[in-house]
Amino acid sequence: MSKLREALFNDLFSPEDGDSAWIPNSGQTLLAEMTGKLEKPYMAIVESPTGTGKTEACAYSYALRRNQGLIGTGGLYVGLPTMATTNAMFLRIKSFLQRLYQDSPTSFHLAQSESFMNEDFKTLLARGRTGNGSDETVLAYDWFNGRKRALLARNAVGTVDQIMLASMLTKHQFVRMLGLFDKTVVIDEIHAYDSYMSSIICDLLSWLHAIGTPVVLLSATLPVQMKLDLISAYSGNTQYEKMDLLAGPNITVCTDELIQSEPIPDIPGKPVFLRLIHSCITDDEFYNQITDLLLTEVEKGGCIGCILNTVSDAQNVAERVRDTIDPSIPVLLAHSRFTREDRHAWEQDLSNLLGPKSSDRPERAVIIGTQVLEQSLDIDFDFLISDLAPIDLLIQRAGRLHRHTRERNSHATPVMAILIPEEATFRFRSGPSAVYLPAVLAKSLQALKTCGDSIELPGDDSSLLAMVYDEEERTISIPPDLKEQFELWEEEALGVKYAQRNQANHVSLSPVQAFEYDPGLTLLADRFFDLEDERIATRLGGLSIDVVLLSENVSENADPKILINRSVKVTSTHAVKKLLAMEVPEVWKSHWFLAGARPLVLSNSQASIEGIVFRYSNETGLSIM
Repeated sequence: MSKLREALFNDLFSPEDGDSAWIPNSGQTLLAEMTGKLEKPYMAIVESPTGTGKTEACAYSYALRRNQGLIGTGGLYVGLPTMATTNAMFLRIKSFLQRLYQDSPTSFHLAQSESFMNEDFKTLLARGRTGNGSDETVLAYDWFNGRKRALLARNAVGTVDQIMLASMLTKHQFVRMLGLFDKTVVIDEIHAYDSYMSSIICDLLSWLHAIGTPVVLLSATLPVQMKLDLISAYSGNTQYEKMDLLAGPNITVCTDELIQSEPIPDIPGKPVFLRLIHSCITDDEFYNQITDLLLTEVEKGGCIGCILNTVSDAQNVAERVRDTIDPSIPVLLAHSRFTREDRHAWEQDLSNLLGPKSSDRPERAVIIGTQVLEQSLDIDFDFLISDLAPIDLLIQRAGRLHRHTRERNSHATPVMAILIPEEATFRFRSGPSAVYLPAVLAKSLQALKTCGDSIELPGDDSSLLAMVYDEEERTISIPPDLKEQFELWEEEALGVKYAQRNQANHVSLSPVQAFEYDPGLTLLADRFFDLEDERIATRLGGLSIDVVLLSENVSENADPKILINRSVKVTSTHAVKKLLAMEVPEVWKSHWFLAGARPLVLSNSQASIEGIVFRYSNETGLSIM
């Protein structure tokens, strides 16, 4: 790596108050070397553990290519899985762009449905309106707030949904596709999407290749077959073999003509010790079991994490822990059923306490939550308890153990205790099996049992993923007494997979190769006939609705921003049906968000609708009974 390139990296990413030069790490250097001179469309897949600077690697590569005027450097789009992750990424990319565009102005947009709630984005919009802060070269403009115009901004951070719409049968789809022309598109957490979303993303990749747009996909770890599917989707080449790809931390780059896979050096593995614990079947016994385990571990010292698969499980365990623990020990609860303002508060609390720059990390603490703890938040635990989950998510959760370098006076080795069913019956509690397919849970458990008492990360993750997701390389064995049940679970999982792909086919453009003999795209045009955008969804899911919590101090006539900040998404089917039957206040009917929400008037923090009790507190969130 030349001194000139190292100087560029330092200029783009070094802290303002830093007194030493920053140089790119091995992964950042490798991506720059593999893509830095490519003059044709390419797709790169970066597999590297969390915290290794994958986003900076993409930005650095983009800056080097932009300096040479290479393809795809007219703008940058970074797509993330959730709105919460886009808010965190917005500031990082803004800082990068401000350093990159020091001498020329550029536009920058936050492409997600609630961007107007982001204060940093609103500040950029205000500068764009008034022209104040003329020394700023990165500005946002109201014109791009149009529903279909966000991708036309030169640079943007947003949800992956926004770019998926470019390859779906939506009105003005071509405007979104035009917005991706001559950009570099980055998609983070590419492993995190179900078969429905993955099918649409694969179709999108084929169209991005057709219009000459480079793509970079990021993941901590990725099943080899999924990687091969993504490469085939982008390049149109189905001849590549698994043997062409590397396992472990690596970067793979493909173009029309070639595929190159190189290991990322200097990423040491670390052992995570496993403790498989048979969980109790009944809810009450299960909650007491987890409570006892948390109290035992926190007594030894350290910050103890607990990730459960449902909100109600997390709430019930937190209630029991708070009732019995020493009041001086903080107990934090994190899940999706908090109001927006309260969720922002606990995210900030977690970052302050457990983040990489925390200066007041408590000697003892308990953090209980759901899947929100396995992504987005840069925090770490000294000891972790986890519900059984698919193996890729367990690997993600293990990555929250000893994530940052600290002096640990207790729990000196990273340990993850995983709650598993009795092997003899493989009978699941309702919590895990209500969220994840039993076939995937069963295979994940059998894969874990091949590891002994520890796994190496990175190192063992690739083989574990292959055991669960690669039919050709599966080496796990299912107990003979469970084979019949396992086959039924496999049939169920296969049915879900094909059903989701079929649903995706109805709303997606199809791969560009499907129109090889239809250069005028007349068949594609026919599919847009009588199209209704509201019927097109980027994600599958059950019924859900936003409820706005009202009280004596906050009425339905309050400022919309206040009302939105007091909203909570409800997904419980029986509750959603009751809420949908309620009237929308007249004053809300013309508002883009409130028109689809329902008011919930709390008295003493509680409301009742046809026998369903809703209770809210800023410590517990919304409970539904």
